[in-house]
Amino acid sequence: MTGKSSYGPLALFDISPSGAQTFAATVAKILQSNLRECTVEKFPDGETDIQIPGSVRGRDVFVFQSHVRPQGERLYELMNFVDAVKTGGSARRVTVVMPYLF
Repeated sequence: MTGKSSYGPLALFDISPSGAQTFAATVAKILQSNLRECTVEKFPDGETDIQIPGSVRGRDVFVFQSHVRPQGERLYELMNFVDAVKTGGSARRVTVVMPYLF
């Protein structure tokens, strides 16, 4: 299996905190694909800023997120990311991978 779909290359992202990113790296290696870079930063007022360099227009986007505490914050980051790639980035399809691995 390669890191491509019939609709073009996959776009794999991991927005998990840095200590929880090994699962996505393993999946990317199996798919012979690379994780694309993105940054998740917090503003002093608690708002979240997600930067996604490059285009995801028309691509199948897979995003990995963890259940690391606080879970509500992880869900908020995930919702912001999906909104960014779907509405702003015009991704063809977004698949969330949020395994319960402790």
